[in-house]
Amino acid sequence: MIYLTWLRQNFQQLPVDANDVVIAQHARAHIMMIIGGCLISDTSGARVHFLYLLLLSNLSEASHYSWGAAILTSLFRALDRVVLVKPDQTKIGGCLLLLQSWA
Repeated sequence: MIYLTWLRQNFQQLPVDANDVVIAQHARAHIMMIIGGCLISDTSGARVHFLYLLLLSNLSEASHYSWGAAILTSLFRALDRVVLVKPDQTKIGGCLLLLQSWA
């Protein structure tokens, strides 16, 4: 897991003399912050799984992935876990904004 605070501290500001590699690194970091902070968050809301960084290794290829299905699956998995596995759990992961829009 990668902490979102670490991503914010290290990739908040793009250097003025950034080359294409540094720009791509910052783009990946910001996408990771969006994934971990809102779209596919865990119950802590403070970490993002390292797996998503591997999926972003080729940014042009990442646009062909089915991110919407992954976000919906993550939400359904989190809801299933709260309802069936741990009904006394007080926190939930997944895209709660999607859940609020649906409700």
